[in-house]
Amino acid sequence: MQKPADPDWAPSKDCCRSGCRERGDGFDIAALDAEGRPIAREDVRLRLVRERPDWRVMFRDRHARYETVWRDEPLEATTLAVAPDQPPRFARRLEWGRYRLEVADPTLLAASLVRFRVGCVSVAGGAETPDLFDLSADRADYRPGQTKQVRIEAPFAGMATVLVLTDRVHTVGTLAVPRGATTVDSRIDPA
Repeated sequence: MQKPADPDWAPSKDCCRSGCRERGDGFDIAALDAEGRPIAREDVRLRLVRERPDWRVMFRDRHARYETVWRDEPLEATTLAVAPDQPPRFARRLEWGRYRLEVADPTLLAASLVRFRVGCVSVAGGAETPDLFDLSADRADYRPGQTKQVRIEAPFAGMATVLVLTDRVHTVGTLAVPRGATTVDSRIDPA
């Protein structure tokens, strides 16, 4: 595959391992020429957007189905300069959720974006109905005796069934959740 003539913009570290990012992680912003060498650029535009889910009913083949619609919530927009020897670092402490970082050079018409989630989430499936909610944890792994934080973002208030499991079911419980985001703390049973 041939490289494009315009610079590529990319975060300089792996950002999508299992969809998990820590709350203080950041990105180094780099501009690259067609050979992959770092170059200097002025007037680089950066935009941070939170992506929030919503649902609508769609009719396909005379059947009503839910479809997830992601709504943009712009959080920050700035202009920066990129030096080849010292790329600027973009890091923010964000609430758990889904985000998009966009970087563009309007002079060269070069652009890139990366989607990421803050908190550890399963990226295998998706909540395509409003009776499912977005669930994320403060980290990927826990040891016995530690306290885990789980964030639930529900589209409406109701009851949630919570299961703690590994290769077997450890506990089952129900929890009243409000509409919006709530965080639940739970201690990992040392047994």
